[in-house]
Amino acid sequence: MGLDIKVQRLPDGRVRLDAKGEITSYTFQGLQEAMDELLSGGERRIILDMSKIDRLTSVGAGLLINAHGMCSSDGGQFVLLSPSGSVRRVLEALGILDMFAISDSL
Repeated sequence: MGLDIKVQRLPDGRVRLDAKGEITSYTFQGLQEAMDELLSGGERRIILDMSKIDRLTSVGAGLLINAHGMCSSDGGQFVLLSPSGSVRRVLEALGILDMFAISDSL
């Protein structure tokens, strides 16, 4: 399985990334490229919908940590929207779940 990413600009100025699939060492590049493009363009209010993520590895968690750091260092916010149970378990096991703003709805 791969990773599909869709980018949507919301009316309030936030950007929503819808991710579907797995975020692993084999698939993270697509999400990394989307995040790099948004961050280099000055976006700092980013929502990542993780409700359809079946698997997250430490490589993916590292990507999330970096995105969180970039957004929050410039006064923005990086939000995980509806992370799946498997994503929550990985973030809890790594001890970083509380680092993220998590929302179950926009």
